[in-house]
Amino acid sequence: MGTRVNRTPAAFFYALAALTLASAAFLRARDLDSPLIQLAALTVSSVFIYAGGVFICRGASDPERIMKRHVAAIFALYLVLLVNFTIFDGHFGRMPEERLSEATFAEYFRERGNLVPFRMIYRETKALIAGNYLPRHFIVNVLGNLAAFAPFALFLPLLFKKCEKFGVFFAVLSAVILAVETCQLLTRAGSFDVDDYILNMLGAAILFGLFATKRGKKIKERILDPLNKNTKNRT
Repeated sequence: MGTRVNRTPAAFFYALAALTLASAAFLRARDLDSPLIQLAALTVSSVFIYAGGVFICRGASDPERIMKRHVAAIFALYLVLLVNFTIFDGHFGRMPEERLSEATFAEYFRERGNLVPFRMIYRETKALIAGNYLPRHFIVNVLGNLAAFAPFALFLPLLFKKCEKFGVFFAVLSAVILAVETCQLLTRAGSFDVDDYILNMLGAAILFGLFATKRGKKIKERILDPLNKNTKNRT
């Protein structure tokens, strides 16, 4: 039977997380934010939520179950940010006027679609080398796509046992990425680009491989069992 848990420190960290998210929402509503501010708010609030979970785990008999709930909450925040970046955020060219364009679906796809692997990557790399493409745009479009879905390599295996197998992880994440690309096309919030899929999946696969190493597995175990109570007994 677990000892009595002092929830006051956890409540303090939850309050800080809520304050951080409320501040970010206020800036977003006033159009005073930026992608970096949104990322910072996600990171800081996630740290607070996780810290609250650690305090709740003290004296608990099943810390892994508790931490899974906190990781799920952090995953939900990440998904909200991902949807905002890919569908709504004007900083990434999600312009309302494009959605009201009179162009037909076929015309829009010819303009913004790409089904030829590596066409966009080659074109933008060539333009960057020639000095015709701003490095920050290259970073956002190429390196940003590598990083955008990489957190799935942490969250999916932690929350869903079956996703610890790369084949299952690959199938699930492929479906998610293709759904986002299709949604961008249908809502005219972006393009359907096979190179985006390649970069998204490559970034996630690299991180999945790192977490599959011996050190990476220990990191994942400690995330779900921060007090190191049941790590050895985890199945």
